[in-house]
Amino acid sequence: MRVGDFIAGAVALAVLAGALAIQPVGVQAEQVKILKRSGSWVTHLYEFGGKRVCFIASRPRKILQGKDLKRSFVRAYVAQWTTPSGAAATAEKALEFSVRIGHKLKPGNSVSVAIDGQRFALFANGETAFVADPAREKRLLKALRKGRRMIIEALTSAGVNTRDLYSLKGSGAALKGLANVCKN
Repeated sequence: MRVGDFIAGAVALAVLAGALAIQPVGVQAEQVKILKRSGSWVTHLYEFGGKRVCFIASRPRKILQGKDLKRSFVRAYVAQWTTPSGAAATAEKALEFSVRIGHKLKPGNSVSVAIDGQRFALFANGETAFVADPAREKRLLKALRKGRRMIIEALTSAGVNTRDLYSLKGSGAALKGLANVCKN
């Protein structure tokens, strides 16, 4: 199971003291720790069964297209997880980018992520999209660290195009801190 599947399938929104919070369904709010805000990104920690899922998340700064479509939990994520021994996941899947569009995506269509002019295609799975190729995911994460803005475009199963603008302010600092959060 991909970590993004876990997060996307188990996400519920809570607003705590004006901060973005993401809470797995059926889990008490106290179990998901909000650790730090870095610009537009928030670092979270969720521990269960001896495992840790550490992730950063951001919501769109602005919905550019698809404003009339009922959507829930629209977020971009980068997740990292550990094994019960506490070791971080290894190799190219140590960090996983995903985006939750908040509405079922049209099967067979890709989701487009543009970071300061660099384009990345993601595959759709329900309401969530992932990067299929580890090498492309590494390039996307590098662009995310250094970028200023990200635009995510998708076609929903309702035939509505969505276009969301994200600020990448603080994404580099949040990504840098993510590894430390998950190993400690």
